Amino acid sequence: MSSRLMRNSILVLASFLFPATACLSAHTTTAGNLDTYVGQFRSQDEPDTILSFSRVDNQLAVETARMPINKLQSVGQDTFSASNGTRFVFERDASGKIMAVKRIAGKEETLIEKIGDQPQHNHFLPYDRQEVMIPMRDGIKLHAIILRPADTKTPLPFLMQRTPYGVAASTSDVINARYTELAQSGYIFVMEDIRGRYGSEGQFLMNRPIVEGHDPNSSDPNKIDESTDAYDTVAWLIKNVPNNNGRVGVVGISYPGFLAMEAGIDAHPAVKAVSPQAPMTNLWIGDDFFHNGAFRQTYGYDYAIGLESSKENAFGKLNEDAYDYFLKGSFAASTKSSGAGDLPSWQAFFTHPAYDAYWQSRAVEKHLNKVTVPVLEVGGWWDQEDMWGP
Repeated sequence: MSSRLMRNSILVLASFLFPATACLSAHTTTAGNLDTYVGQFRSQDEPDTILSFSRVDNQLAVETARMPINKLQSVGQDTFSASNGTRFVFERDASGKIMAVKRIAGKEETLIEKIGDQPQHNHFLPYDRQEVMIPMRDGIKLHAIILRPADTKTPLPFLMQRTPYGVAASTSDVINARYTELAQSGYIFVMEDIRGRYGSEGQFLMNRPIVEGHDPNSSDPNKIDESTDAYDTVAWLIKNVPNNNGRVGVVGISYPGFLAMEAGIDAHPAVKAVSPQAPMTNLWIGDDFFHNGAFRQTYGYDYAIGLESSKENAFGKLNEDAYDYFLKGSFAASTKSSGAGDLPSWQAFFTHPAYDAYWQSRAVEKHLNKVTVPVLEVGGWWDQEDMWGP
């Protein structure tokens, strides 16, 4: 889905949660010369993104409203390089004045015109980072990163995302870049690895079904699902994280969107808003693997490897054209030659090709029969699963 759509829509959550560096190379450039590159630059292709170049500690640096400031290395005449390999080549007019900069990232080149002499600095707030293990009702502990604004002790609401894709990279800069407006407002961000993924204990189960006889207050260790794990996480946060205001919002896109929905089913009383965005809702009828029975072979192959062949993401690329690869034989032959073993989702595709109890138990919509928490649902017409999930 469009990242701009996500950024704009996620802001609606806010009202429910607050109560009424490298050294210069041999091509050293003097401070005076660096000032000639300073200013704002904007491309016609990305008019909403303004690159701002400024001088920091006698080095040229670049930033945007959603990108932390990065010091650049001088690598040639009018040429600077970022730590990720992106190069910036400044272009001059006949009088020698800087008029544009060419951004080169791999094979992509973008010409960005200068629109002002004064840089526009971002407003990133510093966040303190804490790593915790949160106990669930069955004794399993889930790994989470907690990020809190460093400049205030005022009670704040939580904004939580639960994900199978790993949270270890969550830092102050990442939060500011990904949730820019919300980060500037000030939230206690919580990013959690779900059961069996990355730093969390337990067994991962793809789109874990809500258990029969589901009860968010049950202490039965055999009756756990993503809804109870979200409930237990919220309960622990409210009790153990100081200076919170007792209110939690949950957000997520795609698989995390599915998890955000689960957090709103028999929700903890502290959950005041959820926003499932492009969520996986029913894997057989409309999302991802089947489309009313039409099996999507490539996605069934790739996604199962990515999530089930390792505790961490194992998404990769085929060594040949995907069309040719799958044309060689059946799905069974492809999975056998993969070397990934007999993955749980692959077993399910073979043994449950129809919409039977296996897939029905993983369908979320039958549990969405009563709105008890404000919900902001977001979808995109051109998402790969179309609009069925939302």
